[in-house]
Amino acid sequence: MILYGGNELPAVDQGVCYMTKIGMQKALDKHRPHGQAWRYARQWTTYMVNQHLMFKNINRLIRPGDDLELFWKIIAECEAADLKPPTSLSDMWNSCFHERLPLPSVIAPFRGASFGGWEQAFMRGEYRGKVYHYDLNRAYQWAASCGLPDLESSYLTQRWYNEANAVYVITDPKISRRFLPYGPPVGSRQPFIVTSEERDACSIPEPDSFIGIGFDRSINLALVFSEIGRKFPTSEKRISQLFWGMWNTQTAPEQHGFKSGNIRYMKNPFYNPIWSAFVTSRVKLRMLHWRKYAIQIFVDSIHSKIELPTSDDIGGFKLVDSSDYMWIEYPGMWGYGPFALKHSGRRDSIPRAYFTVKRGSPWRTVSKIGSRNSRRNKDRNCVSPSKTTTPIPSLL
Repeated sequence: MILYGGNELPAVDQGVCYMTKIGMQKALDKHRPHGQAWRYARQWTTYMVNQHLMFKNINRLIRPGDDLELFWKIIAECEAADLKPPTSLSDMWNSCFHERLPLPSVIAPFRGASFGGWEQAFMRGEYRGKVYHYDLNRAYQWAASCGLPDLESSYLTQRWYNEANAVYVITDPKISRRFLPYGPPVGSRQPFIVTSEERDACSIPEPDSFIGIGFDRSINLALVFSEIGRKFPTSEKRISQLFWGMWNTQTAPEQHGFKSGNIRYMKNPFYNPIWSAFVTSRVKLRMLHWRKYAIQIFVDSIHSKIELPTSDDIGGFKLVDSSDYMWIEYPGMWGYGPFALKHSGRRDSIPRAYFTVKRGSPWRTVSKIGSRNSRRNKDRNCVSPSKTTTPIPSLL
C-alpha cells in the first residue's frame, strides 16, 4: 500500500508513506528508536520502522512545488514496470541499466576525481549588440549515447598518440589552458584528466608524464534511454539530466541504526570517474567548437554573437531567447535588464545595484557595491571603470 502523507503522519501501521522533509522528521520523532534510516546530503531519504511500515522522502522523486499528480503518475509507471516503490529517480535508472559495477582496479588512478561543466564569462559588464542564448537538448544524454568505454576491455598504455579510445591523468605545467581552454591555469602542477577526444580536438602534445588507460570496446546507452522513455515517460527528462550524477561522486547514504546507535558510512558502488570524464568533456568540446563567437558558456548553454544551427534532436542547439542588450556580472549571473534572469541555476529575480559606464565601447564594466562577488569582477576582459555611475531603477 502506497500513501501520501505530506507534512502529517497518516494513521497506518503498514505500507510505504511518502512524506515531505517535515513529515520525515515527525515520523522519526514518533517511532525512534525503532528501525533504521538512511540519510543523504543531510536529508532523511528512507526510514524503515519495521518490515511492514516504511517512510520515504517525496522530494527525492519530485521537486518542492510540483503538482502532486506528477507523483502519482511516477508511482503508476513504477507499478506498471514491476518496480518497488522508488526512493529516488536512480531506482528507475538502475532498473533499465544492467551493466556491471566499475572495476576498482581500472578506476584506481582516477579515484577522487569529479567533474563539472564549463562555466566561463569571456566578457563581463554590459554588451550592446545582438545576443543569442542557446541550450543543448539533453546534453548529457547525448554525450552518453555517443558510446562510453567498456571498462572490462581496459589496458594500461604509455602511448599518447594512436590510442583511439583512452583516458589520461596528466601532471605537466606546460599543458593546461594553453591547449585546453577549460583546463587548469597555466603553470599549474595539479593533476588533471584528459580524454582521447580532447587530445585530438585540442591538438594536445605529448606531456612529460602521464598515466593512460586504453579501451578496446565501447558501450552504447541509447537503448537504455529508449527503455526509460518507454517505461517512465513522466520522469524521462529529469533522469536524462541526473543519471550521470551517481558516476560523479563517491558519497552515498548514511545508514543509521537507532537501537545500536551505529552509523554506517556507505560508499557509492557506481562511482565511475572515467565515464564522468567522457560525458562532461563531450559537452565542453561541443561548446568549444563555437568558442570564438561566445560571450559566455555556462555548462550546456551558450550566449553567442551569431545565430547557431538548431535542431530538435538530442545534442542539438535550441534557441532559448535573444536580445539586443545583455549584461554579465560573473559566470552564471546574467540578464537582459536591471534584474538577473539566472543565478547559479536559479531562475529568480535578483536586483542589480549599479552599472559603471565606459563610453566608446560596447562593453561596460559592472560595479557591484558591497557584493561578496565583487572580487570576481576583476577580469582582464573588463573595460577599466570610469567615474560615471548610473543607478538602475527598480521595477518593483
